[in-house]
Formats: sequence, structure tokens, C-alpha cells
Amino acid sequence: MGLVAFSPLANGLLTKCYTAETRFDVRMDYRAVMPQFQMKSFEQNESLFSLIDRLAEKYHAIPSQIALSWTMNKRPWIIPILGTCHLCRLKENAGAADVHMTDEKVKEIDIELEMMEMSEVFGGSPIKNNYSIVELLKNVNAMAL
Repeated sequence: MGLVAFSPLANGLLTKCYTAETRFDVRMDYRAVMPQFQMKSFEQNESLFSLIDRLAEKYHAIPSQIALSWTMNKRPWIIPILGTCHLCRLKENAGAADVHMTDEKVKEIDIELEMMEMSEVFGGSPIKNNYSIVELLKNVNAMAL
């Protein structure tokens, strides 16, 4: 049995293409009302964004590739599902397959994430009542032990 990781880029948040100043059209884009795209969440998640930046520099990758690689390297049966409207983004995301993280590195990242102060962005939202990838993978890790 496998697991499809839905929204491993947190609706684009982990791409770092958006900032606290980004505004979405409330009539056209549901992210306009999602808590993770509000200024307070960006401030609370600064340490997460910093971690992604450090890893991107280390692996000579872009933020989306780091998030996807971490997801793919968690377990061989976890597959991230992507959504994009742009071919260039699809090509960028495919580059995550070239970012190789050791099991030890994935565990180091997990420990850092576990200790990190973050907003509720990865705990679901009123818009989508589901687990986030971080919460889901924490539960998967517990089941695998």
C-alpha cells in the first residue's frame, strides 16, 4: 500500500514564491482566505522558511525541490501529488528527484521540524479539514516503528 501526499508544497507556501505582502483575489483563489497566507503566519513560520533556505543552498536546489525531496525520502511508498498550471513549475518540481537526502539527513530535518515554533499552518485550516503533510508524516513515522 502506498500513500499519496496531498499538497506537499502547502498550496505553494513552501515554494517561497509568496510573501506576507502577496494578495490573492478572493473571488478567484481560495488561498486569499487561508490562514497560512496571512501576515501572522508568515511571521510565525520564519524559522521554517529559514530551514528551507539553508537546505536549498546546501543541495543547490530551490525551495520546492527541498520540500518535495524531503517528502519523497521519508518512505519509498510516499508519493507527492503536485498541482501546477505552468510547465516551468512542473519541470522545477521534477528536479526534486535529483535532490538526494540520506536517511540520516531526513531524520535531522525531522528533529529540527519537531523542535521548531510554527503557526497552525501545518495543522489544517477551516477551508480544508485535513492533515497537513508534516502532521501526516509524523503519524506515519509513529506507525512504522
